[in-house]
Amino acid sequence: MKQYVISILFALCMMACTQHSKHWETICQVESYIEEQPDSALVVLQGIDVSELSNDEERAKHALLLSMAYDMNDISQTDDSLISTAKAYYEHSDNVKYRFLSYYYYGRVLCNRGDFPQAIVLFTQAEELINQLDNSQLAGQLYMQIGDIYCNHYDYAKCLEAYELAYDYFMKANDKSQAAHALINIGKSHWGADNHQEGIEYTHMALDKAISLDDDTLKRQCYSNLVIMYDKLWDADKCGEYVDILLTQYDIEQLSPKCLASIASHYAQLEDINNAGEFLNRARMCLSNETDAIDYYFKSAHIMKSINEYALALQNFESGINIQRVHLRDAMQQPIVSAQKEYFKDQSAQKAYRLKRERGLYITISVIVVLIIIAVALYIRHKIATKNSEINRYMEAMQELEQSLLTKDMAADSMATKINTLFASQFSLIDKLTNTYYETHGTKRDKEAIYTQVRNEIEKLQTNKRYIQELEAIVNKHKESVMQILRESMPEFSEMDFRLLCFIYAGFSAKAISVFTADSIGNIYMRKSRLKARISNSNAEKKELILKYLR
Repeated sequence: MKQYVISILFALCMMACTQHSKHWETICQVESYIEEQPDSALVVLQGIDVSELSNDEERAKHALLLSMAYDMNDISQTDDSLISTAKAYYEHSDNVKYRFLSYYYYGRVLCNRGDFPQAIVLFTQAEELINQLDNSQLAGQLYMQIGDIYCNHYDYAKCLEAYELAYDYFMKANDKSQAAHALINIGKSHWGADNHQEGIEYTHMALDKAISLDDDTLKRQCYSNLVIMYDKLWDADKCGEYVDILLTQYDIEQLSPKCLASIASHYAQLEDINNAGEFLNRARMCLSNETDAIDYYFKSAHIMKSINEYALALQNFESGINIQRVHLRDAMQQPIVSAQKEYFKDQSAQKAYRLKRERGLYITISVIVVLIIIAVALYIRHKIATKNSEINRYMEAMQELEQSLLTKDMAADSMATKINTLFASQFSLIDKLTNTYYETHGTKRDKEAIYTQVRNEIEKLQTNKRYIQELEAIVNKHKESVMQILRESMPEFSEMDFRLLCFIYAGFSAKAISVFTADSIGNIYMRKSRLKARISNSNAEKKELILKYLR
């Protein structure tokens, strides 16, 4: 009883621990529309008081969704305290999607603060879950992030591989817009690796997709990249074609610093110094990162040189070189491949250690299983031997029983023979006397005394009811109560019929019965035959027994 009460209390405690707060339903609803309405999702999630969340699951899910909302609204988060809550909970969870997302968005936060080696490790952990995840859209996004990291570190072979995988996954997910964006990055990767023709071809492929989708953002990116590429190739005609498209169809404020610098370079080739200076100044005003600054200073140096401003050209060139040197140094100090190598090395060591432990465990289990099998085999063998011994005892007992039954059967047969002999001898005398009486009836008077005595004995069976009842009791005792059964089965018979059948069952001859009943032998046989027929045609249950003793 005490254990039963403890079990109930434990179950109630478990139910209380798993109960969700009032915010749980709201959090689950946000998950359903966060991708379509990330701005609304961000407002709702920011309005939830984390202190009111009841358990780790709620806190982890809220942290994950809030990190996703920040990222989807282009709000760069560099503090990993939020996403680390989700990662700590989901990295040991069976929910593959949430585990993947916690790795992915943790990597995004690390990218925002420039910790690319750790970011690539998180993305690698997420990559290991792709086959279990079965979500092509998320897989494509992951490989786009991996490609961006390798591209920023000038590893164009690896970033090209990542962008191509992203393109394949986006096409599998039927996301043509993201697939076009992947093609743009593939073109940039080829261009960075000095595969200029492939870079231009992939950019044109991306432009065709952007035109078919009528996506202005994608088209602007493609036109901008083509301007940069053709300017680099000194193809003024092609470059001018796409410059005209950009300047007539798009707002200049939407163009990147690198594109503006390339437009300035294009105008410098055309010796349009005013436009070249204007676009170069616009590029300088919107510089946002080191790569844009490097490109700006090199383009500026080239333009200054073309207008014979050699001092300014040298100054800009040296500025570009200095920024590039610092950028390359920083890039070299972030060993992305080494970080991955160390991660895989650690993973390999952990798996080797786990394999070693599991091998020892398997050996131990195998030994235990073998010992159990041996013990079970010995036990079964012992049980079989015991059972065989019992069977032998039972067989001996059965043989003894059979011998005993055979002896009893023989004794019973002997007893039956004796009973039948006794039954026959009990009435043999009177049967003989009756036969004598029948044969000597009416002879000489010297036999009169014997005749008188015999007749007195015979008259007992003719008129004395008590004597006849004793005779019937003897018949019932020695012949399976046949007279009792006969009276119960054939109540329509007369008393004379019962008496005749009793004499027959008693074994008297037809002559004796003729004397007992004062009837002729012919009538005796005829009455016996008629009674047998009536019994045979009746519905009596035991008529076979009745007829058996009449045969």
